[in-house]
Amino acid sequence: MTDQFPEDFPKEKLIASRTADREGIDNSIPDDLLPNLIRVAWFLQSLKRRLDEVLEADVELYLTSGYRCLKLNRHLGSKDTSDHVLALAADIVCSHLEPLELAQFIVQHMVEVGYDKVINEFDRWVHISVRQPMRMLTYTAVKQGFGTAYEPGLRNS
Repeated sequence: MTDQFPEDFPKEKLIASRTADREGIDNSIPDDLLPNLIRVAWFLQSLKRRLDEVLEADVELYLTSGYRCLKLNRHLGSKDTSDHVLALAADIVCSHLEPLELAQFIVQHMVEVGYDKVINEFDRWVHISVRQPMRMLTYTAVKQGFGTAYEPGLRNS
C-alpha cells in the first residue's frame, strides 16, 4: 500500500459530507487517521477495478459516507464505536448492482484484498470496513423496533 490516495478516491471525496456542510460541522480528518483513510481508499480502488473487470463495464462507485468526525457521527445517530470515526469504513452504492448484489460481489471477489465487515444496510447501501484483523464478516442490517439489528449473513432486509 502507498501513502497516497488513488485517483478515483481522493481524500476530499472520503471526508465530504452534505450533512456536515449543512449543519456547520467541521469534518476534517486528523493526520493520525490518514493511513486508515488511505487503506479504505485503496480498498475502494481495488473494488472498482475488479467490478470493471468482471462486469466488463465502467462501473461507478458512489460514497454515501466515509470518514465521520465524532460530532457528525453522533448527529447521524451512529454509535461512537463506528469504524467511520476511525476512518476505517465507507458506505457505498454501485451504478451496476443493487446493494445486496454489491455486498455479495465483495464477498466473492475481494477475498485476496480482505475486509473486516460487509453489511447490506437496509437494501440501500453497503457498509465496508477494513479494520484489522480482517475477519471477513457479513451482516444484514434490519430495523428492529426503534433501532437496528445486525443479523449474520447477507440477504435482503
